[in-house]
Amino acid sequence: MSIRKAFLLAVPILSLALGAAAWKLKPFAKRPQPSRPPSSVEERVGLLRCLSELCRSPAVTHAVPTLERWIQEDPDADVRQKAVEVRGLIAYEHENKVCPLSVARALLDREANVRGAAGNVAGLCKEFPPAVVPALLEATAHEDASVRSDAILALGKVASRNETARAAIEAARDDKDFGVRHNAHCQWFQLTGDLDNFVPYCLRIQAEYSNLPLLPPDGSEGAKAERCMKQLMQRGTLHGLARQAEERPDKVAKLTLHYLGGGTPVMRRGAATFVGSLAEDALTARREAGDLAEGPAPGGGKQDDRGLPNVLGPLDSPRLLARLAELKVEEALLRLVRTDDDAEVRETATAAVKKWAALQKGRP
Repeated sequence: MSIRKAFLLAVPILSLALGAAAWKLKPFAKRPQPSRPPSSVEERVGLLRCLSELCRSPAVTHAVPTLERWIQEDPDADVRQKAVEVRGLIAYEHENKVCPLSVARALLDREANVRGAAGNVAGLCKEFPPAVVPALLEATAHEDASVRSDAILALGKVASRNETARAAIEAARDDKDFGVRHNAHCQWFQLTGDLDNFVPYCLRIQAEYSNLPLLPPDGSEGAKAERCMKQLMQRGTLHGLARQAEERPDKVAKLTLHYLGGGTPVMRRGAATFVGSLAEDALTARREAGDLAEGPAPGGGKQDDRGLPNVLGPLDSPRLLARLAELKVEEALLRLVRTDDDAEVRETATAAVKKWAALQKGRP
């Protein structure tokens, strides 16, 4: 018999033995609970690693009761973290991707690594039963922004049938953390399809995150990660809005023109940035496709001037670009160049006019 088969056959026995050991930790009426489990941290983590490697076998489901206890009660954070991961793998492989209550509660664990593991597992799940929702709602008020963000993403999968979850997502659009706000806005749009709210949010992201200041050489890792995330958000919202525009080009084009012509300087700058990015990306995409042979592709496949690779690639939005042309977007941009009171708006509009003109000139 192979070692693998022997282990698989031993899993139910191990589970019963571990369950008995854990049961002994439960206090009787007047019996104090032992200060530490009978097995060492190394032994428990080692077993969890074996279970993780063999998670596709139905035999591992016998370990669920022990995993549930360890997630809730084990004094060691490494054990709780690994137990959460294995419990999530079992739910993914054998329980139709339904989120276990123990995983949702682990979002509230006192240690960040356990909370992070719970967030990763929740992201793999597709269903969140009613019993799980209260834990997710509690997590939306956690002091750790990553916990709030993970909870919002999970609640997005039940908000269409749960008014409390829907309200929590709506409220999180004003969260103090930019990442939580972003996830909440995206989840809200998935729920409502409301472009009147989603378009201005995306335009604001274009304005605020397109030209982030360079970090000093001694910048912290946290600051670098935040800056990278904001750049990815800027690029992601550009693509997301362009995809929506191909389905509803008239709506997106009219909203873009609306914010070009009024509102705050940030919104005018965001709208101008959006138009310029659309034009530049379309020109790059058409040249890369071989539709245009004249001149090099402007930045296609290269890093931007702040060092971030254009991982999503250039996009072409012909329906939106055509509708913007019909609405005379170039004239709107030129008005900003000539008359806007804000110097940053004028500068951004000038760059957008040049990119728009280059696209018109290079049109096949």
